[in-house]
Amino acid sequence: MGNRDDAPSYNEALPRACRYVVSRHPSQLVDVRAQLDRLTMSDVIWCPYSTHRVSRPLEPISFFRGFLRYGHTIQMHLPDRVLRQYGYMQTIPPPPPVQDMVAFKTVNARWVHFVDNVVTALIPAVGLYTCTEDYIA
Repeated sequence: MGNRDDAPSYNEALPRACRYVVSRHPSQLVDVRAQLDRLTMSDVIWCPYSTHRVSRPLEPISFFRGFLRYGHTIQMHLPDRVLRQYGYMQTIPPPPPVQDMVAFKTVNARWVHFVDNVVTALIPAVGLYTCTEDYIA
């Protein structure tokens, strides 16, 4: 899940998702879970976007909480679950929206008024993995 030795070097002007090159061989879910379980606090890049801010500034729209639509695909976006990655203190997020079927019309309407659906009360993080006292250790 990290950089491969034979992979081209990362270009800071590219989107952040281009940073990681996954090996080409198929992996079992069990193998991936084992890799994740072996991670330690120092293995995790807690704020992967901090050096990237120069080329791609963080926009308030990044904190939109709700469903995003791309063509006929709808996916949930919950930035409040990964606030540390944005450089903010991690709080206990509310439960995700419960909707089995979301109409395109509803998703479009929420997106047009995205300001009403943005995570607020963000507290800048003091340390790399800062979280509120009531958050899990």
